[in-house]
Amino acid sequence: MSKTARASEELIAETAIARLVAIVEASEDSITSETLDGIVTSWSEGATRIFGYMPDEMIGQPITRIIPMELHAEEANILARIGHGERVAHYETLRITKDGRRIDVLLQVSPLRDKSGNVFGTSTIARDTTERKAADDALNAGEARLRHALEASGAGVWTWDGDTGLITVDEVYRAMYGIAPDVTVDFKIWEARLHPDDRETLKQRAEECLHSGSQWREEFRILHPQLGTRWLAGLGRVVRDPNGRVTGMTGINIDITAQKTAESAVAEREAHLMAVVEGAIDGIITFGDDGTVLSLNTAAATMFGAAPNDVIGQNVRMLMPHLSAQNDFLPKGSSTTEAKTTGIIREVVGRHWDGSTFPLDLGITEVSREGQRLVIAIVRDITERKQTEETQRLLIDELNHRVKNTLATVQAMAEQTLQNTRDPTHFVESFRGRLQALSRAHNLLTQKTWTGVDLESLIREQLLVSGSQILTCTGPKIELKPRVAVHLGLALHELGTNARKYGALKVPEGRLSVTWHLADHGADPELELTWVESGGPAVSQPTDHGFGTLLIERGLKHSLGGEAHMKFMPTGVICKMRVPHWRSQ
Repeated sequence: MSKTARASEELIAETAIARLVAIVEASEDSITSETLDGIVTSWSEGATRIFGYMPDEMIGQPITRIIPMELHAEEANILARIGHGERVAHYETLRITKDGRRIDVLLQVSPLRDKSGNVFGTSTIARDTTERKAADDALNAGEARLRHALEASGAGVWTWDGDTGLITVDEVYRAMYGIAPDVTVDFKIWEARLHPDDRETLKQRAEECLHSGSQWREEFRILHPQLGTRWLAGLGRVVRDPNGRVTGMTGINIDITAQKTAESAVAEREAHLMAVVEGAIDGIITFGDDGTVLSLNTAAATMFGAAPNDVIGQNVRMLMPHLSAQNDFLPKGSSTTEAKTTGIIREVVGRHWDGSTFPLDLGITEVSREGQRLVIAIVRDITERKQTEETQRLLIDELNHRVKNTLATVQAMAEQTLQNTRDPTHFVESFRGRLQALSRAHNLLTQKTWTGVDLESLIREQLLVSGSQILTCTGPKIELKPRVAVHLGLALHELGTNARKYGALKVPEGRLSVTWHLADHGADPELELTWVESGGPAVSQPTDHGFGTLLIERGLKHSLGGEAHMKFMPTGVICKMRVPHWRSQ
């Protein structure tokens, strides 16, 4: 062969090789070659794009570098088949990229032969099918879900032929309507199953859909031969021929009886809850998370003195103006879908429609409905409670004051009794009697919650005298203030003690008369009370005054600013007492 012919053949061969190289490098697939023992001898750009390894990282390395460990035996089997001259086509398996990802690949493995036809290696084309596999899996899963959803929905499928009037239905449809398997279904059969109250409306809607070509979507009732009234949801669309003429309809029916029953129960429950809300004593206000009032019950409207229409759509701060921010009643970042209390009950200021304010207890509950946060506020007018608390505070202050005064009185009685008594036994007897007198006065005050004591009741309680023949009380009905009752009660006790020991109450024939009246001494009348004993032992003027007499005279003077004058007449003791300012003591 001439040199020119040889050069021409070599050029043709080089051109063919260059073309093949260009094809290989342009391919999106991985094209590699390996020896029969799995050592990589060539690595295309496509292989680099798919697996991430550069040629110098793979040439001379075992191909198992990109094969999962559990698939090494599979690769050995492929090499063995290639060694026997077989070709492995459309083989799906897994490979590992440089960054450790597992990818799906489709392999085409062919034997490489020398001039003698002997196999000396493999040529492998690998295509990345990861995305396709994922799409196929998603499609298959979607079809499976649709199939399962249709089965789970219990939908009955139907097709109505407008030319013949026949309706082709499945078994679910027949069971839904109570139609036997051997019954031919047509428009009249369907119409006969419709509830009388829904029949004409449903037929009219079906006719409208056929003429307009629109979708048919209705909820209606049927009369099932065995199950009675059932609720169905129907969905259908028109069917057209190639010329666009409407030839019928096709669609599905779903039994929604349980749903309708649940909806009815919910409606009843909502009506019940609404009745509870409207009948609640507390005010109930619903507003959005921006503070816009959405509803309020009758109690809230009455509490604030506003008509619902005047408040709905306004910011809740028009009713509770001192909320520091329009959403300070909501927890930050909350996205709960369950009702929950977001804060303890707290006191806030409410504002009447006329502008006046009043104290409120506010409780907040947050709920989520259709993605919107709602706030339910329970409000209670606590004006009476606050007034009661203030009254209690004043009563406690007054009680503390009275306890201190009582203790001071007890201390003074103890000191004076001790100073005027040499016999310890007589001291105990005298002091106990005076404490009992103080206790009786307190008992009467407690019965009237320390608002006052009736004068006649105080006299009879301190003297412990039964029978109107022994004791007569004459005078107008007078309510004594607590301080007056305590000190006047002690004076009456001392007079009674002396009468029992020495005077009219010592003998059965003794008599005691207590009279009182109001003396006019200007704007504030004074209480004047007269104690008269009779029928008892003869009385003589005492040579000295005991503590009892001092307690009567000095007690009224120093404690009440009054006076007491005692006269020891032979017929009995007479004591006149005067108490000014008895109403305000």
